[in-house]
Amino acid sequence: MATKAELEAELAALKKELDAAKEASADTVDASPTDTGALKKALADAGLAPEDIEAVWDQLSGELGALQQKNPMLTLVGAVVLGFVLGRMSK
Repeated sequence: MATKAELEAELAALKKELDAAKEASADTVDASPTDTGALKKALADAGLAPEDIEAVWDQLSGELGALQQKNPMLTLVGAVVLGFVLGRMSK
């Protein structure tokens, strides 16, 4: 069985290790939620331009709007299925 001194020494070592891990994670997360420069850099590194994402978003929203007008029953069935799935996931 470990003695009190050994346990206290182990606790102190673990606290130091935890503090070091906190400092290391604080250094890596330097972008704020409103820092768009970091997001733009990440997108550029992935080969995506903000204009491309906006174009895809516009196309997707246009297609979803047209789907609603062309096939209202499909839209209704999709909404029911989505509601069912979300309801089952929330249990």
